[in-house]
Amino acid sequence: MSAIINKISIKIILNEDMRPGIGGADWYLENDVLQVRVVRLSTQKRTMELAVHETTEALVALEQGITVKQVDDYDMAFEKKHPENHGLNAGDQSDCPYKRAHCAATAIERILAFAWDENWQEYDDELSKIGCESGESNV
Repeated sequence: MSAIINKISIKIILNEDMRPGIGGADWYLENDVLQVRVVRLSTQKRTMELAVHETTEALVALEQGITVKQVDDYDMAFEKKHPENHGLNAGDQSDCPYKRAHCAATAIERILAFAWDENWQEYDDELSKIGCESGESNV
């Protein structure tokens, strides 16, 4: 792992308290602490699914040497190119630098949703309402 992480902090916060330009979920490094921020969803299970997605995405991306700046730069450019989004997910795009991390995180998120008998489409619809497509990070 290119970054040394000695602690992971997961906090549930209000969407308006996210970093500017971020909707629903976010991760970043602060010294040796991986900071994960997610909004509270309609159920505790859904909130934890989103938190697990963000944590997994961050760990995989960091292991690949992908920086928060690379993620943010890609996401901001993607948002400019697709202002109406229409269900597009930056992390699913073929040129996305963190595609592998996003897809791995989504797979784990889906397994957790299945284990908890969550309706994936309803969960995904809820994420879309807060500007976070299928557990998408940093947009």
